[in-house]
Order: sequence, then structure tokens, then C-alpha cells
Amino acid sequence: MSKNNNFANIVFVLGAGSSYHLDYPLGEDLYFDIINNFKPLDEFGYHDHDVNRFKTALKKSHLPSIDTFLEKVEKFTNDSNEFLNIGRVAIAQQLFRTEKKVKLELPRPDNNWYRYLWSKIHRNYEKLINGELAFITFNYDLSLEEFFYRSIRYSQYGYSLSEEQEKELNGLVQKIPIIHVYGKLGYLKWQDSNKQKREYGVETNRYIWEASQQIKIVRERDEISEEFKQAQDYLGKARRIYFLGFGYDEINLKRLDVCNSIHKQKIERIYGTTINVGEAEHKHILNSFHADIRNKVQLDRKNRGIIPVLKDTLEII
Repeated sequence: MSKNNNFANIVFVLGAGSSYHLDYPLGEDLYFDIINNFKPLDEFGYHDHDVNRFKTALKKSHLPSIDTFLEKVEKFTNDSNEFLNIGRVAIAQQLFRTEKKVKLELPRPDNNWYRYLWSKIHRNYEKLINGELAFITFNYDLSLEEFFYRSIRYSQYGYSLSEEQEKELNGLVQKIPIIHVYGKLGYLKWQDSNKQKREYGVETNRYIWEASQQIKIVRERDEISEEFKQAQDYLGKARRIYFLGFGYDEINLKRLDVCNSIHKQKIERIYGTTINVGEAEHKHILNSFHADIRNKVQLDRKNRGIIPVLKDTLEII
């Protein structure tokens, strides 16, 4: 996360669907990718026998995502730590495979909401740097950070950078508030960290292992993490909140404490994308919010993507 201590006027809460335009998998897709396309983990010290036991348990759990599965493995007296470690590596391995193929500079912007948002703010990109926009993400991937880095670099600095310009640019981009509440796939080469840093889109076993150690599995009984506390702070100061590509999982909404963390007087509107959400599910989502602000919650009921919702509601400039 950035070191910016300002609080944003607009907060984006990002679920797996917010990276789907880059072919990152949704929760269920990642679940089946790991079951069906698991690469051997001998290099990480896990033998086929151990991996197969993990895959069998994951498959027969019939849970909606691997994250949900890993939250429950502490109950497995004999397999808990091993399954947690295998699961983290499996997640990192699959996401690195996607990252390696990702093209952030898509030829068509039809479904690239990163590009659409940048088109709205590039003339006043200081809004990002000053923390007027913030991002709370439930995703592990670093595509958003890398997109902003490239966009600011090549629109404001050009191709060739002096050492001083590079240092300045790195510092600016890291001021953008991006909170990964469940951890992230390591650190990029331009980010400040004393941990292993890496190039976006490059897959090595060392990068996969280092990234797997940054993935956080939060169990229901765990205390609220520092990242979730920061997320709650941002929600409490926001004028507008956007839930984009978000699944409205009950546990995630509870950890954000949307019922209490959102300021009743300050908040103006809450927008959200929904895909294939039924009437009962819609009502349940609304009931997650405090009764005093439910009339400010506007969930898209037309099964549209992120860009149509932003086009209808976003007023940054």
C-alpha cells in the first residue's frame, strides 16, 4: 500500500471480476484451474503424492473457491500447514501463468476499465497521487499498480529516464492508495521493499515462491488485519464508493464492516456491478448495509460490465 495518509473522495472496492478483462480467473475458475492444470511442485519441495492429496481434498470439498478451502484447512489436523503452503504456491503459480500472458496495452478498450478510468483522469492524474481516489482490492495480482506505473511514466516522462526521474516516478506511483486486503503477488521492481522484487510478466520459481509467501489466508476466527482496518478507514471517509467485479461474499462484507464503517452523513452514493444476481441475493446484499444508507446504494441490475456503470455514474473531472 502507498504511504499516502490522505483519505479519498472516491473509493473503489475490487473483486475478482475487476481483473477479468485481463483474463485473470474468477474464484471458481481459479479453483478448477488448480485442480485440472496443476504443474508439478517438486521444485518447491512438494512431491506428487502430497499434491494429489491436496487436489483430491480441494475437488471433493465442492467449495466455491480455493481461498474458502484454505480458510478451512486449519481444521485438518494432519494436513493443515502442508495444505496451506501447497495452496499458496498453487495460487501464485496459476496467477503468474496468467500474468505472463497479460497484455496491459490491449488493442481495443471495450472492456478495459483501467484504460477508461485513465482516460478520465490523465489530465489531472495528481488526483491519484494526492489520494483522492483509493482502491481496496481483494485480488492478489499487481496489474493495477503496473498499469498506473506505465501510464504515468509514458504519458508524463517518456521512454528514457534519468536516475533522478526514475526515483521521482517510483515515489509518485507508490503514493496511490492500493490496499491488498488478502496479500499480493510480491513486489514489483519499482516498489520500495526490502523483499525480493521482480519484473511484471516474468515467471520464475523464485518469484512464485516469494509471491506465495505474501498471500494471506484469513480465517474466520482471526482478528481483523491492519489492511482491513485501513480499508474501513477509507470507506468511512468516502463520498462515493464503487464495488466493481465484486461478489459480495458475506464474509468479505463483514470484514469490511460495511454496515458500520461507511459514514452515514458523508457518503453520497454507493454503486456496484452485479452479474446474474437474483432478487433474493440483491435484497441480501442491500441488507448488508446500514438501514440509514440503503437508499444510497445503487446496484446495477442489467448484468452490464464495469465500463457501462462507470460511464453512467463517474464524475471525476
